[in-house]
Amino acid sequence: MDPVKEISEIAKEKEIPLHVDACLGGFILPFFEKIGEKVEPFDFRLDGVTSISMDVHKYGYSPKGASVVLFRDRELKKESMFVNTSNPGYVFINSAVLSSRSVGPLASAFAVIKYLGEEGYMKLSKDVLDARNALLKGMKKLGFESVAPVESSILSLFNENLDLISFVSAMREYGWHFHLQRGVRKYRIPVNIHFTISPIHRRTVGEFLRDAEKVVERKEKREINLNEIFESVKSGKIDSSLAPILVEMFEEEVANELVKEIVIDFFR
Repeated sequence: MDPVKEISEIAKEKEIPLHVDACLGGFILPFFEKIGEKVEPFDFRLDGVTSISMDVHKYGYSPKGASVVLFRDRELKKESMFVNTSNPGYVFINSAVLSSRSVGPLASAFAVIKYLGEEGYMKLSKDVLDARNALLKGMKKLGFESVAPVESSILSLFNENLDLISFVSAMREYGWHFHLQRGVRKYRIPVNIHFTISPIHRRTVGEFLRDAEKVVERKEKREINLNEIFESVKSGKIDSSLAPILVEMFEEEVANELVKEIVIDFFR
C-alpha cells in the first residue's frame, strides 16, 4: 500500500487535492480492519484525502460495470459534474464520469451489496484473510518469501532457490493458473508469482500447497527456447501465465504481437 497518511499530510499542507485509488482494496480492507487486522488508514479519516475510488466488482462481488467515486464534500462533487444550461432543448447534466450508460450493472451492484450487508462482507473477508495466511505460511515452508510487507489480500512471492518459470508451468499440469510478474532491478524486486486471494481459496489452499510441495521437490528447470516459443504462438499453445516474462525477451513491437496472439487464442 502507498503511504497515504504521509502523502495526505503533504497534500493538506500544500492545499493540493488528494485522490486515493482504492479500487482493489476499498471493499475489503475496511472489513479486514473490523475483524482485527492492522490496516493503515487510507480514507477520509486522513484530512488530506479529498476523493476515493472503488470498483464494486473487486471484493464487492458484483458484476463488472459499477464503480464508486466518493468526494469529501459537496463542493468537490460539483467539480466532477458537467452542466450546460445554454442548450435550447433541455438542461444538459452529466453527474458522473460517463454520460449515458446502462443502469443494469448499477442495479446488480446495489442488489449484491444489500444482500450481503456488513455481516456478509465480514464473513467473506474472514475467508480471504484465512486463505491468505494459510497460503503465505505454507509457501514460506517451501522457501518462498513475500516481495514486500503483506498488507492486503494480495501476495507476491519469490523463491531464490527455485526456477519460477518451471514452477508455474508444472503447477499448470495440476490445474492451477497464476501468473509470473517481472522483477524490477532498480527497486530490487525479483521475479515473483502473484496471487489475488478470493473467498473460495479458503477451501482450495490445502490442495494447492500439497501440489506446490510436489512441484518444489521435483526441482525442475525449464530452459526458454525462442524458436519453441514462436512455434507455440503459431499453434495457439502459448502459456499465458508466462507472458510477463516472455515479453521481456522481445522488442516492444514483437512483444505486443505476442500478447495479441495470446488474447486471440482465448476466442478459439
